[in-house]
Order: sequence, then structure tokens, then C-alpha cells
Amino acid sequence: MKALIIEDEEISFRRLRRMLRDLRPDMEIDGPLTTTSEVISRLSEYSGYDIIFSDIRLRDHDVFDAFQAVMPECMVIFTTAYDEYALKAFKNNGVEYLLKPIEKESLSAALMKVESIAGRKVFGKDKLDMVIVSPDAMSGEFFSKRGNLHSITTEWPEINEERLLKIEQTCEIAEGIHVIAHIPQNHPMPKGNQNLFVQDANGKYVHDDFRHAPLTNWGLGFVEFQKGWTMLDIGCGEGATLKRLTKRSEWAQVYGIDISEESVAKARKVNANVLDKQVFVCQGSAEKLPYEDGKFDLVTAVETVYFWPNLSDCLQEVRRVLKKGGKFAIMVEVLDADSVWTNVVEGMTAYSPEQLQSLLNEAGFIQTKIHHKKPSYAAIIGMKP
Repeated sequence: MKALIIEDEEISFRRLRRMLRDLRPDMEIDGPLTTTSEVISRLSEYSGYDIIFSDIRLRDHDVFDAFQAVMPECMVIFTTAYDEYALKAFKNNGVEYLLKPIEKESLSAALMKVESIAGRKVFGKDKLDMVIVSPDAMSGEFFSKRGNLHSITTEWPEINEERLLKIEQTCEIAEGIHVIAHIPQNHPMPKGNQNLFVQDANGKYVHDDFRHAPLTNWGLGFVEFQKGWTMLDIGCGEGATLKRLTKRSEWAQVYGIDISEESVAKARKVNANVLDKQVFVCQGSAEKLPYEDGKFDLVTAVETVYFWPNLSDCLQEVRRVLKKGGKFAIMVEVLDADSVWTNVVEGMTAYSPEQLQSLLNEAGFIQTKIHHKKPSYAAIIGMKP
């Protein structure tokens, strides 16, 4: 695993580096970068990092200014003395937000979370050309982060030689199952925020979101899709789930709504080839959905219900726009009630899967069911009677 530290305080840098070396002796550590200009220069020239540890206030500007110019192509663990930037961090590839002084236990937990999201443990250098093939991988799709040839699976298998497959390029290992190779920096492919791409059946590279892809694909596996469905994704973000839904239901019409004007613009761009034909995206809130009663066969919410105000009212809105027999699928990474994100992000509330199921029942949904997947995935699905 290769890491970059962005930190303008020498003492903080040395302390973080020492803890990382204790926790992950094989980790290669670059840095420190102390200014936004250094960050922009480094990330423009090199994109092979597996993880970035970043302070927020640097010597010249906030690190977000640098990330706006060159978005990191990997996950970021933010390390800062200030708690007011958590929401912004969450939108800039942040997977964890550690407040200084950083405790070794918190850092260890953050590293395990990164490895969990990536779906792989950290191998030594001798394993970098190996692809992990798991029968539990979501929808037969295998991912690879830029810079390394190893796949990301949704469930970490027990490692043995039979489950290691060495590849030299993108190839089909079974009918309909593709191993996805990374894209070199000079490859003439479009760049997205995560620079993670999936190759479809036609050989076209499609940008995907590595943070939510495993959870979403796993959760959608509990839905029996039918042709011609009309579907809605609430909190559609940059539109990755909209793409997945179009592939799940032939001749489908897929709607997306997000409260962020910026996210709506990106979702429209990502789905430009089918925009206003098969995919329809608008700005709005779950509190007041701009759709008629009984419109949708399926409504999804991936990692968004944390931010819904008046959740009970929002669930009533979801029930209103569903057809009779329509389903609502909530997919979340389970957070503790005292999660650092909920403590520092205004308006964010952690719900247990059991709480969400109870709220669905109270809103009039039936046949509600919770699906769990270690370490922290949950899908809560209910039906409108």
C-alpha cells in the first residue's frame, strides 16, 4: 500500500508516520506536502496512491482548494484539529475524519475501514499483480484501482492460491464475468473524480464510484427487477446508481433527485447519452418529491437517509410516489450513534438497520426485511401495500 501525507506541521507528520509504520510496516509513505501548490503538482504528476492522509489547513490555503483543481484518485483520511470541515471532507473522497491529537486506535480503525471499502487486505509487493477472484463478488463485476492490478470484491475471501488469478490485461474469466484492469495515466480515457472504471460488455470504459459501488450492487441483488420499470434514486449524487439501475431493468425509465446543484450537474453529465430519454435528473429534497402519486416501481436511497430531515415525513413521501407493490430499498454502511461523522456533520443522524425497519413499518410499508453483510453493509427493504 502506498500512502501520501499532506501535513504542514512537522511534529504531526512525524507522529502520524510513526504510527502508520507501527500499524502497517509494509506501507510506503510519501510526504509531507505542506502547501496546496505542492499537492496540485504531486497529484497532477502521480496517481498511484492507495490512500491519502490529509490535514485541511495548510501553509497557504485549505487543501480543498487543491482537491478542486486535482481531485484525489483514492480515498482520503482527513487529519485535522478542526471539526467544522467534516461535511466538505465527506464530499472530497473522505472516508474518515480524525481529530487531532490522533489516537493510534482510531487510526487503526480508519485503516481497517479503508481496506473494508476497497474490499481487499493490503498485500505485499509480491502480490500486486494478483487479482482476487471471489464467488461473492457483486454482480460478477471485478474492479481494479488505478495503478494496481488487483480487484475489489464485496466480501473478503479466505486467501489461498486457488483464489489468486494472475492477469496481464483486462480479460473475461467466465461468461459475463470480467476482470477490470487499471487504466494507465496516459490512457486516452475520460477522467472522473475517483478514476475508477468498469468495462462493460462492449468493451467501453465507464466511470464508477468505488466508495458506494460494492454496497449498491450488493443491495440491489435483493430486488427482483422486471422489464420496463420506472425507478427513482433519492440522493443520486453523481449519478452512478442511475447507471446501475438502467442496466438492471430493460426499457426502464430512471429518475434521480439530489439536493445539491453540483451533484445534479455531474449526474446529468455522467448520464448524458441517455439524459431526458431514459434518465431524468432534477434538484430537490426527499421532503417534497416532485412526482405524482404511484409513479415508481422501485425507489432507492444509497447512503443518504442520514441526511434526510424529518425522516418519518420523507418515508411517507416515498410511500406516496410508489406504486402498489412497489419497493423501497435503503442501502447504508452502518454507523455507530457516536460516529465521528454524526458528531461533526450538521444535520447527519445515524440510524441502526433496526431503527430504519421500524420507521418503514410505521410509515405503512409491509414485508420489511433487513439484509446484513459483514463488516458493515445493510439493506433495508419494504413494500407499499
